[in-house]
Amino acid sequence: MQVFQPHTCSLKPWDAAAFSQCIKGRRLIFIGDSTTRQQFQSLGCLLGTAVASEHAGPEWNASSFTGGKEYMMPGNFGRPVTKSFWGDVQLRSGASLHARIIGSYSGDLLDDLLAELSPIEPSDMIIVNFGAWYPAFAWQGDSLVDSHLLDRFQRDMTDMLRRLRTHPAQILWRSYSPSHFGGEQGSFILDKKDQGREQQDKMECTASEEGETWYDDFIKSYLRHFCSNVLHTWNTVLFNSICA
Repeated sequence: MQVFQPHTCSLKPWDAAAFSQCIKGRRLIFIGDSTTRQQFQSLGCLLGTAVASEHAGPEWNASSFTGGKEYMMPGNFGRPVTKSFWGDVQLRSGASLHARIIGSYSGDLLDDLLAELSPIEPSDMIIVNFGAWYPAFAWQGDSLVDSHLLDRFQRDMTDMLRRLRTHPAQILWRSYSPSHFGGEQGSFILDKKDQGREQQDKMECTASEEGETWYDDFIKSYLRHFCSNVLHTWNTVLFNSICA
């Protein structure tokens, strides 16, 4: 087993009871793409017996306003936003976790999601993350529909932060990382065709190279998107960040 340890600081080991008490009475709201979903699911597993109840699944809550409305991606992509996962977890400490996972950013959907979760309180924490799918969305078949990926990403994220700043919650940006390990906590194995792309059966994630950057190397491999980015370590970092 390999254990991640930063070069410049020490991380306290994960402690489910301490984390649950640390966020007592607070809401952690995860809004982002499928890598954010992975972190939310990892956190639910790590909390174990601290969880009082949970409801999660790929089906968006059809009774919600956002569940019954179609949202379009910004710009000239011309595609609806994929609403891929909905999760709510209640902890015994009174804290709660909420995940609203979408395949791409939409300002209108963000506003409606936060309205559904209102009132947004100063004690709430919103963890956001987008970006990994921008290269894929640039193409429609063999046609390049948007060659200015970085500009598009910057515009969308600027718009997202402008909208979030109108709310009193604490905002955390969850970055991407190419650092992931093989094995039980660090790989996702594909054994089927995905989105029409031929994948090698049972291909496993490989460890990143030293100096590898997520955009230049990580995102070039479609398969590497499914690597878990050392999910439990993301939550250990979260624990150290807000409960130190």
